[in-house]
Amino acid sequence: MLNKLYTFSVPVFLRGHAVLSELLRKGEAHAAGHKITPSALLTARLFPDMFPLTGQVQAACDTAKRATARLVGVEPPRFEDNEATFEELYARTNERQSLSRNLRLMLSATPNCARLS
Repeated sequence: MLNKLYTFSVPVFLRGHAVLSELLRKGEAHAAGHKITPSALLTARLFPDMFPLTGQVQAACDTAKRATARLVGVEPPRFEDNEATFEELYARTNERQSLSRNLRLMLSATPNCARLS
């Protein structure tokens, strides 16, 4: 049985990654349709003290990765933050979705793993 924190939080992360991927697709289509260089959107900030779009995506993925790993009771894996294109950001969100699903399998298979409920 999965612990309750995992059950209530990880599906939210997975849905968030799906929404994030769709927003990236829309941004990429907008850039192509208006002849904007993709790097202009990827490095844009809504406010000077915010991360650029790539940093926002990286932070969202890292938050989900760390929380999921801690709920399962394992050390979160480390990944480089070097994405610079829409394709690389898609890959990052897809990899983090896969990681969350794989950690769920690990939790289901390990009876004494991170019982926080």
